[in-house]
Amino acid sequence: MLRYYLWRRAMALLHRPWPHPKVNGKYNALQRGAYFTMPLAGALVVLSGWAMHKPSQFGGLERLFGGYDGARVVHFACMLALAAFVVPQRYAGRRRTAGTRSAPWLWAGRCARKDDRHE
Repeated sequence: MLRYYLWRRAMALLHRPWPHPKVNGKYNALQRGAYFTMPLAGALVVLSGWAMHKPSQFGGLERLFGGYDGARVVHFACMLALAAFVVPQRYAGRRRTAGTRSAPWLWAGRCARKDDRHE
């Protein structure tokens, strides 16, 4: 996949076709990487949050992050990564379901009308 993106522009300048690599699964490499790292970032957020919230009870956890300030840095960086993932996902989902009957309950968190309920 990397070879494709590195050489695609050069082949376009030379007016030569450059075949796209075969897709072997449902997700491309970027999507697989993002879906793999989000649970890890979530776990780090929880652990660093515990280390900041109760440093006397979880002293070993705090030392694992390099102290209170290290836990704050890890917590902040992982929260930024989660937000950078969730906000575009939510936007893409909203665009995909715009105008459909699923959009009101999907984004409001509840059924907007009685006939939208899935019982």
